[in-house]
Amino acid sequence: MLKYVAILRVEEPAKWDTWKNTKGKIFRSPVDTSRRRVEIWLEKAKKKYPEDRINVGGGLMERKYITYSTILAYDSRESENVEDLLDTLIRH
Repeated sequence: MLKYVAILRVEEPAKWDTWKNTKGKIFRSPVDTSRRRVEIWLEKAKKKYPEDRINVGGGLMERKYITYSTILAYDSRESENVEDLLDTLIRH
């Protein structure tokens, strides 16, 4: 069965000089069999950080947020421990 999960990474350029924010914050949607529900989660999550990298004008350091996102699809019958892997990657 095909499943989907969205990953969103949010960086704050103003905090790049602090060692605690080298990776930014990473968020993961719930795993779902509906791509559309995962897309809706991602759209809502991105609205919390409106000054992302697609805005026009200004340099990176002048923006409050920079976001990177992706939606991953995987076949749950062919994959094992995907959710555990994602959680581990996000924590570290």
